[in-house]
Amino acid sequence: MRVLLAIAMLVLMLVACTREKSQSEHRPLTRIDSVGLVEIGRKEFSLDSTTSYQTLLMSVYRSELDNKRYLVYENRANQTVQFYDFDTGLLWRELKYTREGPNGVGKLRGFYVHTLDSIYLMSSKYYQFILVDGSGNVLKRYPLIDRGTQIADWSLPAIYTSTSAFLRDGRFYFVAFPESMPIEKQKPILTLNLADSSCRLRYRFPDSYQQGNTWGMLTGEVSVTETYEGSFLYSFASDPYLYETNDHQAEWKHFAGSRFFNETQPWDKGVGLGAEEAFVTRNYFLGIGYDRFREVYYRFTHLALPTRNTRNEKNSIWNKPMSVIILSKNFKIIGETLLDMDKYDFRNWLVVEEGLLICNSNQHNPEVEEGKLKFTLFTLKVLNGK
Repeated sequence: MRVLLAIAMLVLMLVACTREKSQSEHRPLTRIDSVGLVEIGRKEFSLDSTTSYQTLLMSVYRSELDNKRYLVYENRANQTVQFYDFDTGLLWRELKYTREGPNGVGKLRGFYVHTLDSIYLMSSKYYQFILVDGSGNVLKRYPLIDRGTQIADWSLPAIYTSTSAFLRDGRFYFVAFPESMPIEKQKPILTLNLADSSCRLRYRFPDSYQQGNTWGMLTGEVSVTETYEGSFLYSFASDPYLYETNDHQAEWKHFAGSRFFNETQPWDKGVGLGAEEAFVTRNYFLGIGYDRFREVYYRFTHLALPTRNTRNEKNSIWNKPMSVIILSKNFKIIGETLLDMDKYDFRNWLVVEEGLLICNSNQHNPEVEEGKLKFTLFTLKVLNGK
């Protein structure tokens, strides 16, 4: 037994050394891309008059019953979760949830589709994760705060497109947003054990959030995906590294910086969290996702702009350029594609069999239409004859 344990420890040390060595090879910001994203098509879904073309949460669900794909869309205004037939783009089913009463779920703030008759809803009002059936009947309520803990000392979990909930071995993992300052001293991950309804905060913000008199900006921009090996991979807004963890035990860093900026600027603690000008004038990282069909990772960036444009108009976060850093499954940077300005919704993108879908619902996009949810479909193209 001791021999087996020693061998296992040696293997882990060798893997860690290999990863540390590989990350040093990623450091140069001047590089030649071997692949890039190219547009190959469009995708549209038909919305009704009460559904906005902008949302904070969408996902793709494949039914185990008939193997059909559905775009699942959160309509917060109507308190509904909508299922669109992915092939036809038409609404297939809409599930409406009440705020009060025996089946009340408070304000809808995220969902997780386990099956079509087993859907979990996030409730910010009640600090609960609620299991409902396909008719909206509440089956079970799970607390999202440890018993006896004050809300000010806790972190509120949330589900957005780039902060998906993960269910593994009967335990949910959520990105959580600290309820109090100092944010950098809090923990960004909350786990919920379905067996005993216990929850706990885990993990930590990286060292870049602890330095000097400033803290890493945009604490809310924490994104997570699963690696091809089944570990968790985290992206933080102000940190050029990706953080890989094995159920938050061991940890490995992988450099994944942008060629368009050397480092992210720290967020001055004197600047309000909602100050849009600070968001506009800084570079930072957005979401991270794994494309299992092409075995690459996509890391999105939001690039800095001056406060005003050449026409002396005030820039907003919707004007900011975006780029997509492409990494191999072994975390080597193999490309970075700069996207068109004033076209994409920086919050919403999806990995599907056909490629990478990026939502076109930018309020400055002249192609935006009421009643239409539009995407641009990208795929990888080998560059430079490689």
